Amino acid sequence: MSADTGASGPAEAKKAYVPAEFEGENDNELPLDCDFTWEVKKFSKLVGPKVESPVFSFGSRQQFKWRILLFPRGNQVEDVSIFVDVADAETLPTGWKRNADFLITIVNQKDSKKNISKEGSHVFNKKERDRGFSQFTDRHVNDILDSKRGFLKDDTMLINIHIHLCRDWIEHADTEDNEEKARSALYDSKKETGFIGMKNQGATCYLNSLIQSLYHLPILRKAVYLVPTESDKTPAESIPLALQRLFYNLHHSNDPVGTSELTRSFGWTSDEALTQHDVQEFCRKLFEKLEIKMKSTAAEGTIERLFRGTLYNFIKCTEVDYESSRTEDFYDISLNVKGCKDIYESLRKYTEVETLDGDNKYKSDKYGLQPAKKGILFDSFPPILHLHLKRFEYDFERDAYVKVYDKFFFPATINVKEFLSPNANREVDYTYHLHGVLVHTGTVGAGHYFAFLRPSTSPQWYRFDDGTVSKVSAQKAIDDNFGTVGFDKRSGSAYMLIYVQDSHRKQIFAPLTEKDTPVHLENRFNDDKVKEQMRLNALREEEMYTTVHIVNEDNFKQHDVYDLFDDSQLRSLKLKKETAVSELPDEVAKFLGKPVESFRLWRWCRRKNTTVRLDEPLDLESDGRKIISQLIRGKVDKSLVLWVEESSSAAGEPATFIPFDSKKNCILSIKLYDPVKSQCRFVGHILAEESEQIKALFPRVRKLLGLADNAPVSLYEEIRPSMIESVDEQDDRTLEQGELGHGDILVAQLPLAEEQTVEYPTPIEYFAWVESRIKVVLKKKDDKKDEGITVWVDGGASYSVGIKPIGKALNWEPAKLRLTPTVIRNGEITASQALKPTHEKLHRLLREGDILLYELLDRDLEELNSLKELNVSWRDSALKTVDLVKLHLDRNDKIASVFTTLQDPKYDKIVKLEGSRKMRMFSVYNFKIDKEYDQHDVVANITTFYGEGHGIIVEEIPQDEADAIDPEPKAAGQHQEPIFIRVAHTKRFSDAGRFRGTFHSQPFIFMLRPKEKFSETKKRLCARMQVAEDKIAGLQYFFTGVTTQVDAVPEDCILYDHKWEKGQILAIDWPDGTTLNGTSPGAAVASDLRRSKRRGERAVEIKG
Repeated sequence: MSADTGASGPAEAKKAYVPAEFEGENDNELPLDCDFTWEVKKFSKLVGPKVESPVFSFGSRQQFKWRILLFPRGNQVEDVSIFVDVADAETLPTGWKRNADFLITIVNQKDSKKNISKEGSHVFNKKERDRGFSQFTDRHVNDILDSKRGFLKDDTMLINIHIHLCRDWIEHADTEDNEEKARSALYDSKKETGFIGMKNQGATCYLNSLIQSLYHLPILRKAVYLVPTESDKTPAESIPLALQRLFYNLHHSNDPVGTSELTRSFGWTSDEALTQHDVQEFCRKLFEKLEIKMKSTAAEGTIERLFRGTLYNFIKCTEVDYESSRTEDFYDISLNVKGCKDIYESLRKYTEVETLDGDNKYKSDKYGLQPAKKGILFDSFPPILHLHLKRFEYDFERDAYVKVYDKFFFPATINVKEFLSPNANREVDYTYHLHGVLVHTGTVGAGHYFAFLRPSTSPQWYRFDDGTVSKVSAQKAIDDNFGTVGFDKRSGSAYMLIYVQDSHRKQIFAPLTEKDTPVHLENRFNDDKVKEQMRLNALREEEMYTTVHIVNEDNFKQHDVYDLFDDSQLRSLKLKKETAVSELPDEVAKFLGKPVESFRLWRWCRRKNTTVRLDEPLDLESDGRKIISQLIRGKVDKSLVLWVEESSSAAGEPATFIPFDSKKNCILSIKLYDPVKSQCRFVGHILAEESEQIKALFPRVRKLLGLADNAPVSLYEEIRPSMIESVDEQDDRTLEQGELGHGDILVAQLPLAEEQTVEYPTPIEYFAWVESRIKVVLKKKDDKKDEGITVWVDGGASYSVGIKPIGKALNWEPAKLRLTPTVIRNGEITASQALKPTHEKLHRLLREGDILLYELLDRDLEELNSLKELNVSWRDSALKTVDLVKLHLDRNDKIASVFTTLQDPKYDKIVKLEGSRKMRMFSVYNFKIDKEYDQHDVVANITTFYGEGHGIIVEEIPQDEADAIDPEPKAAGQHQEPIFIRVAHTKRFSDAGRFRGTFHSQPFIFMLRPKEKFSETKKRLCARMQVAEDKIAGLQYFFTGVTTQVDAVPEDCILYDHKWEKGQILAIDWPDGTTLNGTSPGAAVASDLRRSKRRGERAVEIKG
């Protein structure tokens, strides 16, 4: 129940806002729904990165037009990408918006239960006219192409879309006056509320909501300011400094502030900043980082004091006097929404006692199987209580995460005393007041986050929605975000609640004083502000100038492709845009150091086909009174380009120039193509009249080239890069009739000798090659010192033909080359997937300027690709990865061949067998052993995971384990079958017996001994890890497995006698995030790709 809003009577009804494109639609005609199915034929043969569906529409008086955008080979990912687009976006009136929910389905034509569906919700507008999913299937595109999967039938794919169009295009629209104001372009958040918002980087609304909730806890803000950052260089490299600057700007700025420095300090790329992360996990990671940064500072312990509570986990036998219990820290509590009407019911479910009896009895190491009671209570609650509402749950039938829209009540004040353990201090007041409601609207795949916050002990609530802050009532902040009874994607759903303990409120919300902001921060940020202002002033100054590019005849002669010059090779000077055109010759003369009488300036024009052609000499009589910015034509040209025609007269004589008369002459530029050198160079200009015949041009071209009157010569017109046409010497049409005119370019060619063969015999073939060629830089793989060589390849050729120039440049047989494209991330070159021989054109595989890493192979690439490539990490007895070995094995070979290959003398420096001389191999996924391989397993069945925490490990079996596997014959009678378990390392267990931490370091296989007490087992574990025994006390040990359930290992346990369930492992939890020394599995081939943890979001990683 929310606080009383103080309403004294019924409010006057206000007319709902109606977007312009909905005007004329009747109320009962909206919302509108539409279904459309697109048959995508010849899917596997689709050419081009993007394919558009036919336009489909619906509506009565107003037709709403849509289309599907399909990227069959992915939009920068190796998956099918699908988007919905407003088809008539270009023709709609200014300010148009459409609010729609949509469901896109790739139909499985064999089994409809295997359909792949994704849903989204979006307010479509001019800037964001399309919305969809880059990774639609969450699998490689080759899986879709496999006809056995059922997504293609007769090479046809069926894509269905359902669109639900809503009238109320503003999500969760309010009719309050201040919210109406907030939608105005003139709205000033600081003026209206005293607070400012935060800019959205693209998908950072979740981050903005959380950061605002932390900023508005003054006690936390003060602690963040206390972290020493004087020696930190920039906010982008320091989380504390980035957070300090962000908090400082939120207090002192008048406009919304950005978060790019903060996300860069996390080590995130722009791609990661555009990915929505899980808020709960992000908050935990941020708290971990802050705790580390606050250590040994005046702020140490702040996070724990404010947000940490303790759980009491117990298992109490009912028929014997035995109880096992432990305490755990928590920083938030995850509460079920589904099946619970409110916070209290959910907390009761959370602390519900479970009866362990029948087949589910508790196994006590002292008393064996016993009936027992198992439960969780709270030893303490923190001053600031974060309650995470489980609005997203996994649906096993759909094999996907779905949003829970159910109504879930939360009051403005709660008391949690009933959930305390017997050990808790009950003298404390456990009354909490609601101060934050973080809200999600929309669906799993597409939605929006914002926050309602009460930043003080005052009853006033505010809505923080990215860059906008507005005052709202308690009803809007609380009641309107309970969720819905039915399915309504428009309704706000609270997903995180922030309660503050009554006894700590005054301390937590005590306003900061000037003394609380360190002087060094204030000075630093003020200096940064001055520098930023200076930078902006310099930009404004820069906007007052324009660039004048100078073209001379040398630029013509050095250019051998389209047009007459290369923009990047021109000399340039800066002039104020207000400079008079009459002053241009003097400015150019000063720049070139030439007398103004020695040259004439010509203008250029950019034609509709984007080519640039010579225009006319600068007319100082008609243009002299203009300013130079008026000479720049259209929006395409941002600068002025001038040709400096130098006088052809001898020194001391009057200047002479081309006798051009704009009233009767047209000027034609002439190039000469040399097919032997594959070179096309400028040779000069000729004058003509448009009334002359085309055949009259040939004698003038011969004269320009110094040829005899009857010498054979061919002419071609260069119209545009992809359009080169032959000119007939017998053509008696006029230039005007033949569409030849002023500024056109003609390419001349002399005949080849009969015995000469060339690659590009005419300008037509030559320019086709220039149009399709791609410049790549070749660098040797794994050689960082290689500066690389530049090679041109034919993008229009197939792989086998197109890479021939690369083979020639490297002096290596092309078939024995492996080429790997790269991407550059944070200045580092990262290898992508190696190219495979294919019939696809090279322009589908490469881009201009690509860096290709090459490998010189000893066999054909196609033969190599038929083998199984394994990146195997050899690990020594200290659990350290020595090096990565790349093996190529026949797919039908046994695993034993891996062991045999590794004993080749060429691997002696890496592989050292010093004990049993027996090897074993297993795969690691997410720092846990995924599968152990028998030597008789087939190589083709090996599952490979590459990246940090993943990989294939081969190691020597320790001598004692080898002896236990193959005991001596004399001891065989007393031999007990050995038990081998999997051991992994974790960081932080919490949340009521469920795993909420992360795995890290090297997992390993460990042998258990009969009758060995756990205290002795721990010593052997430390010896195996080569950890000093004095560290044993700091480690905790748990059983965990395929589920998130964890159980502490009792001290009196004998692990050999434990009933090990399938998939169960022994987890060693390290204090304070300490990790086991040694390179993590897969580090040598670490990839920046992270697997999604839930509902399509990336795993949160804060690296800073």
